[in-house]
Amino acid sequence: MRLTSTRLRVHGRVWRDPKAVLVLALVAAIAGYLPTLNAPLYADDYIYLGASRELSFQHYTRLVFTPWSDDPTLTFTRDFWRPLSFLYFELVQPLFGARLLPYHLVNLFIHLASIVLVWLLARRLDSRPAVAAVAVLVFALYPGSTEAISWISSVNSAGLPLMLASWLVFLSATAPEAPAWNRLVAASGLFALALMFRETSAALLPAIGLWYLLVQRRGRLKDVATYRVFIPYAVPAVCYYLIRTKLFSEPAANSDIFGFGDHFDNHWWYYLKNALLPFRDPVTGWRLEAQAASGVVLLAAVPAALLLRKWGVIALTLALIFSVVPSAAAILGVGQRYFYFSTPLLA
Repeated sequence: MRLTSTRLRVHGRVWRDPKAVLVLALVAAIAGYLPTLNAPLYADDYIYLGASRELSFQHYTRLVFTPWSDDPTLTFTRDFWRPLSFLYFELVQPLFGARLLPYHLVNLFIHLASIVLVWLLARRLDSRPAVAAVAVLVFALYPGSTEAISWISSVNSAGLPLMLASWLVFLSATAPEAPAWNRLVAASGLFALALMFRETSAALLPAIGLWYLLVQRRGRLKDVATYRVFIPYAVPAVCYYLIRTKLFSEPAANSDIFGFGDHFDNHWWYYLKNALLPFRDPVTGWRLEAQAASGVVLLAAVPAALLLRKWGVIALTLALIFSVVPSAAAILGVGQRYFYFSTPLLA
C-alpha cells in the first residue's frame, strides 16, 4: 500500500509539472513515429524526388518561384505556389540522395517542433498545468496525423510550426495596452514564410483573430484601433494573392483542384465528424453513428459555450470549424492528413 501511494504521488507530480509532460509527449511521439522512419515512398513523394534529380537547379528554381508554371516533371507548380517546400527537395537532394531516412527525420523534427510550440501556446492561453498537458499529448499523438508526418512530401507541414510561432509572437505583441509593432511585423513575417511552405497555413488566422477579439479585446470591439493589429497580417496575405494571381491575370486557384461546389458540404462535415473520432478507413457500423454524433457535439459546443460565456472555448471552437474550410474546398478528395493544421486547435 505504501509503495502504491508513493507511485501515485510521483505520477501526480509528473502530471502537475508542465515540463515533465512536455518531455513525456516528445518521447511518446518519437516512440510512436519511430516505425515511420522506415516508411517507403508514397504517391507525390516520387514526383518531388524525381524532379529534383532530373531538372537543373536553375530550371527547377524558376519553376517553383513562378506561379502557374507548367512542367510535366513537376506538375504541382501549376496547382500550388509553395516555393519553399518545393525548393527544399532541390536543396537537400544532393545531401540525402536516395536515402529516405534523412527525409523522414526532417519531417519528424517538424512534428517535434510543433509539439513544443503547441505546449508553449497552451501555457500562454491558459496557465493551468492540465490544459498544457492535455493539449500537448493530444497534438503529439493524434492518430489522424500519421500521413502528415510519414509522407516525405509532407515537409510542407513546416508551415504549422511557423504559424504557431507567429501566434505566440502576436500574443506577446498584443499583451500590453499599446501593441508592439516591431513584434507584429515579426509575426507577419513568420506568417509569410508559412504561406510559402503551404498556403493552407492561413487556416490558423481565424484562431489568432478570434482569440484576440473575443478574449484579449472583447471590451473594445467598437474601437476601430482594435483592428489595426491585423494590418501586418493583411500585407503578406495580399502580396501572396497578387503573386499567385500574377497581378490578377490568373485565377487564385486551379478550378480542378479547389472550389466551393457540391462537394464542399460533404468534405466540411467529414473533417468535423472525424475531429474527435478519427477512425481509420473504412468506417462502418457503430463508428458511423459515433462520428456523426461527435460532429454534432463539436458544433453544439459553440452555443453551449456562448450560454456559459466561455469566450476562449467559443474562439477556439469557431476557429477549428473555420480552419477546415480550405481542406473542404479541395475537389480531389479528403483525408485525415489534411486535418494536421487544425489539430492544435482541437488539442
